[in-house]
Amino acid sequence: MAKINNPAGEIKKQEFAAVVLAAGRGTRFKSPRPKVMHEILGKPLLYYPVRLALDSGAARVICVVEKDSDEVREYLKMDFSGKPVVVAVQEERLGTAHALHSAEECIPGGEGKVLVLYGADPMMTAETIQNLISSGVGSDLAITTAVLENPRGYGRIMRDSTGKIAGIIEEKDASPDQKLLKEINVGIYFMNAGLARGILEKVGNKNAQKEYYLTDLVGWTVNKGLRVVDVRISDAAELVGVNDRAELAVCAREMARRINLNHMRNGVTIAVPECTWIGPGVVIGTDTVIMPGCTIMGGTGIGASCRMDSFSTITDSVIRDNVRIREYCHIEGCEIGDGAIIGPFARLRPGSVIETGAHVGNFVELKKTRLGKRSKANHLSYLGDAEIGSDVNVGAGTITCNYDGINKHKTIIEDGVFVGSDTQFVAPVKIGKGALIGAGSTITQDVPPDALAVSRVPQSNTAGYAKKRRQEKKRGTK
Repeated sequence: MAKINNPAGEIKKQEFAAVVLAAGRGTRFKSPRPKVMHEILGKPLLYYPVRLALDSGAARVICVVEKDSDEVREYLKMDFSGKPVVVAVQEERLGTAHALHSAEECIPGGEGKVLVLYGADPMMTAETIQNLISSGVGSDLAITTAVLENPRGYGRIMRDSTGKIAGIIEEKDASPDQKLLKEINVGIYFMNAGLARGILEKVGNKNAQKEYYLTDLVGWTVNKGLRVVDVRISDAAELVGVNDRAELAVCAREMARRINLNHMRNGVTIAVPECTWIGPGVVIGTDTVIMPGCTIMGGTGIGASCRMDSFSTITDSVIRDNVRIREYCHIEGCEIGDGAIIGPFARLRPGSVIETGAHVGNFVELKKTRLGKRSKANHLSYLGDAEIGSDVNVGAGTITCNYDGINKHKTIIEDGVFVGSDTQFVAPVKIGKGALIGAGSTITQDVPPDALAVSRVPQSNTAGYAKKRRQEKKRGTK
C-alpha cells in the first residue's frame, strides 16, 4: 500500500481533488535528479501541473512520487507553503492506474471529482482544464483527445458506429488497423471519485506490459453504461511532454513564447521576444520596455514605465515605477524604488534596497545595503551591510570593510554625507549627517555630523628624483 503523508479529509460536493502523477525516473535525462525537478524558466517541471491544478480550483492536490523522492518532497513544502499539497508514494512502478491507486487514501469520498495530471507535462493550459472540468460536471468520466497526422507512440481512441467513445487501446496492444487511427488519448482525465477508488480491480493488467493502465478505465466505464465525454485539444503544443533534455528545451521555448505574448498583450514592450526569458510568476506593469537578452525570474514584480536594457538578469525582486536598468546588471532579492537608475554592469545582491531616485552605477556591488533617496554610488564600489541615508554621494572606489573573517559588521552613513573617492569604511562605523570624508581615507572611527574626516599618510615630494632615476636607467642600459 502507498504511503501517505497527510490524511484525506473531506471535500465538498462541488469541489474536486487533483492527482499529479510524478513518479517517473526520467532515465533519458542521464541525471540522478527526479525528472520532475528539472527546470523550465526557473521552475521545476512539477511546478506547472501543481500550479495549474490549484489555479483551476482544486481543493486538494495529491502528488504521487517515488519512494526515494526527498528532493520532490522538500520542493513541495517550500514552493507551495500553506497550499493543500499532499504527497503519496508509489512503491512500485506498475503503470498509470497503479500510480493513481497509490493516492487512493487521499481521494475524496462521496460524489467528489478527481482531476488527473502528469508531473512532466507542463504545457497543458488553464483553458483546456476548464473545458474538461465543465464537460465533466454532468458525466462520470471526461477525457482529453487530439488528432495527429503522426500518432505514433500514443494510445488510440476507439469509437462505436454512433461516434461515441468505446475505449482506448495502447499502441503496444493495438492491431495494424487500430494503429491507423489518428485520434489519440492525451491522458488528462476528470472523473467521479468512485471510479478512482478501487481502480486496479476495474482495469486489470491483461496487456503486453502487465501494467495497470488508466486508459483501460474508459472501456470499463463504457461497458458499465456510464457516461463518457471527451474534450478535443487543437493546439499540438499542449501535448508535448518532457522525457529528455531536448524536449525540455522545446517546452521552455514554447512556455517563454506564451508568457511573453501574454505580457505584450497586457501592455509591455518586449523588443525581441525570442531572446527574452520571463518566468511564470513575474508581474510587469504597462509601458515597461524590455530589450533583448534579458532574463526575469522568480517572484519578480516590475512596475509601470520601466526600461530594462539588454542582457540584464532580475530574480525575486521588486522594481517600482519609472526605473531604468541599464545593460548587463544582475539583481537578486532586491527592492528598487521609483525613478532609480541602475547600471550598467551593476550587481545588487539579496537584501539590498534602492530608494526613490537613487543611482547605482557601473561596476558597483551592493549586498544587504539600503541606499537612501537620491543617493548616488556611480563607480567601482562595494557596499555591504550598510545603511546609507538620503542625498549621499559615494565616490568611486569606496569599500565598506564589513567582514572581519568571523562576523559581519554594519556601516551607517547618515543623510547628506559626501564620501571622497577611494575611501574604506572599516565597520562597525557611523558617519554623522552632513559629514565630509576626504578622498583616499581609511575610516576606522565614528565621524561626527558636519565634520571633515581625513586619514592619509602625509605626502612627501623629493625634488629631481624622477629625472635622476631616468638618467641612471639610461646609463645602465648602455
